[in-house]
Amino acid sequence: MNLYLCRHCEPTPGLPMDGSRSLTDVGVKQAEQQAAFLVREIGRVDYTVTSDFARALETASIMAKALGSPTIASSKCLEPDGTPAEMWKEIARLALDSKDVLVVGHDPSINALLFWLLGIEAEEGIDGTEMIRFDHGSIAHLRGNVESMRLHWFVTPSLVARDQDEEAVLEAARVLAAL
Repeated sequence: MNLYLCRHCEPTPGLPMDGSRSLTDVGVKQAEQQAAFLVREIGRVDYTVTSDFARALETASIMAKALGSPTIASSKCLEPDGTPAEMWKEIARLALDSKDVLVVGHDPSINALLFWLLGIEAEEGIDGTEMIRFDHGSIAHLRGNVESMRLHWFVTPSLVARDQDEEAVLEAARVLAAL
């Protein structure tokens, strides 16, 4: 499986658990740029799973449309307070046997899911954000199966937005993933 974990793009200001917050104009542009990057790199995804919060749904809709994803499923399990085990169970249930899956979620749950899938135990007071930080619109590409996932690359909107050639962006993303 190729799993693409994405934190929603820049939202309007407000409380983290306010599900009605939408994307800002910058957030819409981030989603469009990240989607264009993914189209160039992977072409398409089979399935998109997202939180049911407006900002995540909007990010997922922009990206899924560009990536030709025929289905977008939303779930409360992917909200900011979701647990990795619950999130993964729901992703697996919804995406079934899809080979390429895009997941759009929130901080801190998307970070927790990444480290849980990589088998990295969070120590008390450490949630993985010190090692990899999902800024708005960041995407992590993991490869593997339920038992064994590996981080292949990690990109941020600021890295993709630069006018660099694609190979330079991917090389920088692989270096980040290797850290």
